[in-house]
Amino acid sequence: MAILDPEVSNRLYQKWREGYLKKARRDYERAMSQNIEHMTPEEAERILDSDIAEGEMGKSVKNVIPKKISDKVGEVQGVIGAGRSVAVILTDGEIQVPIQADKFALLKKEFPNAEWRISGYDEAVVLVEGKKPKAIVMPIKVDIPFALKR
Repeated sequence: MAILDPEVSNRLYQKWREGYLKKARRDYERAMSQNIEHMTPEEAERILDSDIAEGEMGKSVKNVIPKKISDKVGEVQGVIGAGRSVAVILTDGEIQVPIQADKFALLKKEFPNAEWRISGYDEAVVLVEGKKPKAIVMPIKVDIPFALKR
């Protein structure tokens, strides 16, 4: 999954970063109380900052976006699976595309008015608002056969 909208992407990253650094501080304090060597919170922050090369991630994501975004709009057909492996099935009436339910929920929350454009069984699904792609998500493989409603 990649969020192409810079404002949404940055907001979600900052929220994740804050949680990650908070956990790093807790883990460090726990390790120190048990005399276990552990990465300091400052080292964790330095690693995070070094892992992000401005613009590099954007270049690789562009290779995944279909050159021509499909006109086929996917609608939710249903949900399959249980526990940690739940998938939302999108369909345009011909093609069925399973998407991880947690990713579907996040994208639906962030882009409630976006259309889910389906190109194929194993191609990226592109969320489009107006004419702008806002996010992409790859389908997953499922072992459970599901019937296509016609």
